[in-house]
Amino acid sequence: MKAKHLIMISTIILAQTLLAVLVLTGNNAIRNLYIILGLYGVSLGCTIAWAFMSQKGIGRSVKELIEISSEMGSNEGDLSKDFPATGDGLSELSESYNLFLKKLRTIIGNIRKMGVNIAVESVNVAKRIRISAENVMKQKELADIIFNYSDEATVAIGEISQNVQFI
Repeated sequence: MKAKHLIMISTIILAQTLLAVLVLTGNNAIRNLYIILGLYGVSLGCTIAWAFMSQKGIGRSVKELIEISSEMGSNEGDLSKDFPATGDGLSELSESYNLFLKKLRTIIGNIRKMGVNIAVESVNVAKRIRISAENVMKQKELADIIFNYSDEATVAIGEISQNVQFI
């Protein structure tokens, strides 16, 4: 039960006790008062016992949350563990934090995929750059050969021109 429920039950018992005082006032008013105070004492005792037991449960839940948080903080940020569903007042906190962890894991997974894709594309770009550099070298060699042939053709044309002039 939640604390609100116990407080409500305790209040109802107190109201019933006061109602009983009003109804039972008469010849045995002092005896009835002791009975009513006894009932109120039992109600108060049950409330205190519940509060003490729930405090231990909450304390245990808080310790579990602290242990898991510490494990997440150490071991290079291990986010593989979820917070346990405690069933007490901290269960909502556990659920919302587990939802946060799920989204965080998804984001980290997407970042890892992007990193792998970037690495693969980097390798592909490096390969294309190497192939382009090889092609540039081949084109330079071909341009040098064409330039040399062009020079030889120019020299040959010059010689032919001189020979024609002698004729």
